[in-house]
Amino acid sequence: IFVDDGSTDRSVEQILTLRREDARIRLLRLSRNFGIHAALTAGLHYASGRAAIVLSADGQDPASIIEEFLTKWREGYHIVWGIRQSRKDPWSKKLLAKIFYRFCRRVVLQNFPEGGADCCLFDRRVIDEYLAIQERHSFLFATMLWMGFKQAYVPYHRRSRVLGKSKWSFAKRLQSAIDITVSFSYFP
Repeated sequence: IFVDDGSTDRSVEQILTLRREDARIRLLRLSRNFGIHAALTAGLHYASGRAAIVLSADGQDPASIIEEFLTKWREGYHIVWGIRQSRKDPWSKKLLAKIFYRFCRRVVLQNFPEGGADCCLFDRRVIDEYLAIQERHSFLFATMLWMGFKQAYVPYHRRSRVLGKSKWSFAKRLQSAIDITVSFSYFP
């Protein structure tokens, strides 16, 4: 399942080409850019397997991590997080991310991954429980951490973005910080 979160490049065209070659490929097109967590939630609504693996389509998350996720899942873990050991991003983005994740660990959820997580595997039970919550402005990964399922971590190195430009602006990052703080903390 590819979720198009209001892309302005040729992503949809390329996915439709892939779909003509493989009928299992599905495309979910959102009417505009709603943000990563809304896009991931929409994709989980359409996922029908025993587990779902979330990877960014921009190539930053290596597909080779899938086998490691499946190994951990077969060992009985309900959530498997891909934990960034390093990331190829501008220093300003790395600094803001470090501040955000440190804040999350101290004020919001102590089990929040230190370097954050962008790719993961969710068991069907986790997906069903998450979708039953029906939060409108959910920080999906924080909700998954908060739910208390058995979790494992797989370290990986996040590549730099080769194509396209992130729509994850400073304003959207700030909104996520507010959402996660209000939703999961008594701090406010």
